[in-house]
Amino acid sequence: MPIRNVLLMLSSHAPPPPREEVAWHVRTSKQAKYTYLVTTKELTGLVPGESSVAFYGDADLNNTYLGRGLFHRYLPLNSSPGLEILSNHALYSQRGYPTTAKGLIALSNIIAAERDELLESLNGTIVPTKLPLRLRNIPKGQARARIYFLTEKPLPY
Repeated sequence: MPIRNVLLMLSSHAPPPPREEVAWHVRTSKQAKYTYLVTTKELTGLVPGESSVAFYGDADLNNTYLGRGLFHRYLPLNSSPGLEILSNHALYSQRGYPTTAKGLIALSNIIAAERDELLESLNGTIVPTKLPLRLRNIPKGQARARIYFLTEKPLPY
């Protein structure tokens, strides 16, 4: 059965800078059970311990694939655990976060993309278009910020 994953666009126009944000989470995921990434999108249908959350940059970063992590949990920002985690978060309390933030994603095993690695390396199929996950197939407009995709098996970590 295919695995549902999500590709999130990280914006250069909201703090923290996307490359810095991913690098921080890569370092933190090596030291802690989970790291919590702020997201401006609600997430649904992901399977804890199987689904992946991948990141790519906006047009200012040439839509570069930045990396991915293993999904464990989504916490709405207005929940008690979400507010507590955010208030004590080492990255976001110092560097800020998007004003349109909706939640936190608990991730583990975050890995940065290799230099020049493309979205194609995820071997995904975009939901609902069934097109291969590649830059030219990503929808235009707001839909670019959150793209669900399927893989035949969980992505390796």
